[in-house]
Formats: sequence, C-alpha cells, structure tokens
Amino acid sequence: MRHNRNQPNLTQNSCRVMIQNNKPRNSLLDENSIMNPDQLQWIVEFSIKRGKQAEFERLAKEISDMVRRSEPGTRKYEWFLNKKENRCVVIETYDSSITGIYHVNGEAIKKLFPEILKIAKITRFEVCGNPSQELVNQLADVDAIVYQFIGGFSR
Repeated sequence: MRHNRNQPNLTQNSCRVMIQNNKPRNSLLDENSIMNPDQLQWIVEFSIKRGKQAEFERLAKEISDMVRRSEPGTRKYEWFLNKKENRCVVIETYDSSITGIYHVNGEAIKKLFPEILKIAKITRFEVCGNPSQELVNQLADVDAIVYQFIGGFSR
C-alpha cells in the first residue's frame, strides 16, 4: 500500500524525535510493499536497577494485564528479560496512531508506568511505522526515534 502524500513531514518536527530516514516515503515504496500503513511497532528497552528485578517483573505482568483488558487496539505487548535480569525489551504493536495515543494516555500507563520508572530507566524507545504528528508530540519526553516504513511484509 502506498502512503498518503498529505501526511505531515515529520522531519519538520520541533520536538526531540529524530527521523532516521528522511527520504520521501512514496519514492521508497513499491507495489509489492505490504503493510498496514497505520500500524505501528514500538521497541522499548529498560535498564533495571540492581535488586529490583522481582518488583520490575511484577509491575510488567500487572501493566500487561491492564493493557490486555482495556486496550483492544494493542495487538502485541510482550516483555523480554535478559539472562542477567538487568535489561528488558518491550515489543508493542498498535493498530494505529490513535491506539498508540490511547495507550500513552491509558489507565495502565498513568497508574503503573511511574512505578516502573522508579526502578528502571528507558534506554531506548523506537517507533517503527508512520506515526501521526500528535503521537510524535506525545512521545517527545521519551526521546523516541522514529523509523519510517520503506518496504517489506508481514504474514
């Protein structure tokens, strides 16, 4: 699917979000590129404070349960802990920027995310896809890096 030429150019964004590839989207896509143009994938990495692994795991399970129950537009919300249990990667998939915005402003994030940030630090936040300017603005505080879709497929 081709992307809408009327979408805002995110490279003009004044917040701290960096665009890794500022080539025009339409010149990179071809008729064989298959992806829901609205779907977004986020990759978030945390560094966990020493001695806080059990509390971090408990909060990760609790926030995951809340997201599963209250956010139907969240397609994937998976937490992965390294062997040393001092780093975690979260892989999230959203139907659209609207569902991403809903997640950022949802009960799970408002209630539990501050608790997670007391015991862990975000070391990487990547958004893969073509987020709306509103979502980009809402993610400015986490220094998200946006990677625009240029081709490929999902089965």
